[in-house]
Amino acid sequence: MAKSLKIRDLTLRDGQQSSFATRMNQAQIDRCLPFYKDANFYAMEVWGGAVPDSVMRYLNENPWTRLETIHKAIGNVSKLTALSRGRNLFGYAPYTDEIIDGFCRNSIQSGLGIMRIFDALNDVNNVKSTVKYVKQYGGIADCAVCYTVDPKYPEIGFFGKLMGKKNPKPVFTDEYFLSKAKQMEALGADMITIKDMSGLIPPKRVSDLIKLFKKNLSIPIDFHTHCTPGYGLASVVAAIEAGVDVVDTNIWNFAGGPAAPAIELIYIFCKKMGVELDINMEAVAKINKELYTIRKELDAVDAVKIFPNAFNPLTDKLPENIDKEFDRAIAAAKNGNEAELLDGVRMGTVNMALINSSQLATYCSEFSVLSLPFLFESYDHIEAVVNNEEICKILSDDALNNGGVQLLMPFWADGFRHFVNAKHEVTTPDDLKGLKLRTPAWEALIAATEQFGATALTMPFGEAYAGVSSGTVDGMEGTSWSILANGINEVCDYMTLDGHVYSPSVLIMNVKDYTEKLTPEQVEAVTKAAAEAGQWETNLVRDSEQEDLKKLAELGMTVTEVDKSLWIEAAQPVYEKFASSYDQNLIALIAALK
Repeated sequence: MAKSLKIRDLTLRDGQQSSFATRMNQAQIDRCLPFYKDANFYAMEVWGGAVPDSVMRYLNENPWTRLETIHKAIGNVSKLTALSRGRNLFGYAPYTDEIIDGFCRNSIQSGLGIMRIFDALNDVNNVKSTVKYVKQYGGIADCAVCYTVDPKYPEIGFFGKLMGKKNPKPVFTDEYFLSKAKQMEALGADMITIKDMSGLIPPKRVSDLIKLFKKNLSIPIDFHTHCTPGYGLASVVAAIEAGVDVVDTNIWNFAGGPAAPAIELIYIFCKKMGVELDINMEAVAKINKELYTIRKELDAVDAVKIFPNAFNPLTDKLPENIDKEFDRAIAAAKNGNEAELLDGVRMGTVNMALINSSQLATYCSEFSVLSLPFLFESYDHIEAVVNNEEICKILSDDALNNGGVQLLMPFWADGFRHFVNAKHEVTTPDDLKGLKLRTPAWEALIAATEQFGATALTMPFGEAYAGVSSGTVDGMEGTSWSILANGINEVCDYMTLDGHVYSPSVLIMNVKDYTEKLTPEQVEAVTKAAAEAGQWETNLVRDSEQEDLKKLAELGMTVTEVDKSLWIEAAQPVYEKFASSYDQNLIALIAALK
């Protein structure tokens, strides 16, 4: 999650275009401008799209006058933004380079700061010329990747399958969107917008895309969406949690419905999430008051008709039940927060973090080994591994060279993981057959669970309790302390002490912070403190495990000891499955210390 967030206000262009047919006249806009100067938005989208056409066709006004008037009133407080259809500019037919050149020059001379450039089919060639000339005349080229989804094809019937018919492969994958963004960055784009013009992108998808773009691009990322199907606000919150640099919003009376989410709601979310938002909300409230009057004046073209309840986040207190919904939304957006921590350490926005080794494995293949079933025999075995210099060096080198982080402590205890379920007592792997079990998204653990005959369903740990209660899953797996702390015993009656995985946490630090900001003495002190803290935590988990199990039994859970040899034998195919992709030398080194 980013420490600060920039806002691009869409009210005077996309906001009024989405809900009021772009019918705000110059006099109405002028009434808002004194307050906009104080609002301190990063950018204001005021031009392009349908504005030039509507201004001339329906209002008998000069679109250039609009741009120049707004710039004169706002100055350099906010960058003025226009939406351009690439080679088509503000129209629907392609123009020659000479026209694009002159248009971009005049736009920037008239006060335009950012040109957002898109092609509806993501044809990069159609944005190339506009990028060139916008940058040539000192403007910011914001290239938009247009989001859409593949069609839902009908199910192929029996005879179709018999004849070998298959539906087309998906086109609009994460890799497709990233590829377009990379091509635009290579053209010279100064920023990239994920442009969801139909409001189709759900929160999880935008979170994945933002993280992917942040990982692979070196320029700022903006997120643009609409609330039409209902995703809008949740998707923006997910984007913020994923580390987006800029989001697009409207002001309250022009927000929601077919338009973008309200800045007032984003303000509340940012305040709760600890994200810095440098917006003067008192000025925003004054704009909103004026917009209320203007909206009544635009009644004939109002696509929504229903006014939102009056609301000012600076003066109005949310009802308790509504306030809790904000907290729930933030918690939902934070699922998978370890990925955020890892990315934060890699980028330097977080100095140090404790994450599960499986998360680091997304970059570092050596750490994948640590989630293999029955890799670790006991806490004494783990102690021997921790003290093995060769193993620690392999992991440290992998973390540094591939993960881009400094590994301070490779084994921070999390405890051995066990299966729990609501159906029946489990003593052998065969007893798991037919059960649906929640697992984290660790490939080796999923493979082991399914090798035992169960169905592995990945979901956030926080949803497991409800999942068992509703029958979505029959059980889950986890450490004894996590089962007890989260009340899983209330929905699962049976616990199997198989200890199938010991997936340790790792303590990591930003490389530059470690090598450049610390003195040699401080490096030594930090390294020593990390080792001591890790050892203390390991001892704590080890010593408390029996107490946790005793407590679970007292609360009514059936806790079953098992013959581990049966489970180890059943898990062997998992090692064969990953033999070519997991470091066999590291596996052998760990096994030799048993």
